Amino acid sequence: MSLKILSTALLILPLAAPAAELFTVTTTGAAALRVNGSNLLDLQKDSVEARGAFSAIANNSVRIAVNYAGVPDAIVLDIVVPTAPGGLFIATLRMPGFTRTFAGTTKAELQTSIEDFVKNASPERRNFVEAAKRIFAQTPVTVTDGTPHSSTALMANRAFDEFGLRHGKTNDERGDLDAGKELDTGHFGVFTDAGRFETEGGFKGEAYTVAPTLRLGERWGFVISAPIRYLNIEGAESGELGLLAGIPLQIISEAKDSHLFWQISPHAHAALAGSLDMGQAGLGVGGGVTNRIGYNFGFCTVQMANQFGHFEGVEIDNVDTGVLQQIVKNGLQVSVPVADDWLIEGRAVRTDFLNDAAVPEYYTFGVDLVLRTPARVSLLCGLLPDDLHAGVYVDMDFKDYVAPHARAGARWKW
Repeated sequence: MSLKILSTALLILPLAAPAAELFTVTTTGAAALRVNGSNLLDLQKDSVEARGAFSAIANNSVRIAVNYAGVPDAIVLDIVVPTAPGGLFIATLRMPGFTRTFAGTTKAELQTSIEDFVKNASPERRNFVEAAKRIFAQTPVTVTDGTPHSSTALMANRAFDEFGLRHGKTNDERGDLDAGKELDTGHFGVFTDAGRFETEGGFKGEAYTVAPTLRLGERWGFVISAPIRYLNIEGAESGELGLLAGIPLQIISEAKDSHLFWQISPHAHAALAGSLDMGQAGLGVGGGVTNRIGYNFGFCTVQMANQFGHFEGVEIDNVDTGVLQQIVKNGLQVSVPVADDWLIEGRAVRTDFLNDAAVPEYYTFGVDLVLRTPARVSLLCGLLPDDLHAGVYVDMDFKDYVAPHARAGARWKW
């Protein structure tokens, strides 16, 4: 099922509130202007050089203030024009805990001076990055950490889906277990997810994820998954590429004479996320462990999963992404077999960010429909997946954040 088809399923859960403006630039002095947009860098450049919607500023002194996704006066730039020919344009940049002055013979040269400072590594730029992190920590639209749509949450969710609350067994599969057959010695899978979300302040976004996954082994295995995600928040685009690797260790395997199962899975992860439009970027690494235990009662399977994950930013080119987070997930799932090859599943999960976060905790409620393709059909059709699943779920904090999602996936076993 494509991400486009999945996204249409979200129409049954519309986000009714009007959209909020992601960035608002106001000017005072030469002209009183108010300009909205979704690309911070374009707004900043146009306002400094007095182009486009800011042309009324011309070559005049002006104060430029940026509301960054609900954070008022997050960035303030005071520009003073020269009083005599040949003089310098002076700009004073103010951010939380940071001030710096720039100069240029023209406004274009002034903008170049600002860009050079932002791009080139220096001890002073480190202070600039720290100020930017203080701004990001106050907004619910950050893409690196602290929200259900952030990079850290994506990697925690991918690990929990792969090692935590996994799909149960159909009646046919339970029969194969009773006959002593091995069910999954390895597989390749593709998992997709499409969702909308609305945050505090009325900011809306969309998220689309695809995660190819490879698993080797049954009782003692190795899993690697590479989620790729695209985000659009009020027109500002961002992307993420992640890598998850883990070793599921089955302490107790569900078998002919045992309906109890218990698995512990240590795992490691890395993710690169960023948005040029929002001026955010980060590379994070970390690891964690997932505990999964359950019992197959025959008429249903009940399982519980608990997960701890650590996430930490990596310094690149004198820029520390500022991420230092631990995420705990706890969930329950009930799987009910229907006929021979179908499952209906319901799950509830609580997620907690242990360090500072815009959304400190949230809950996930979902339902899935699973089809295990009969072996005789798989053999006849060749490329037909051995199992398919599709479902809907919602992330919510019972306050300001809500995010309906649809997901689907397929696996080919060997």
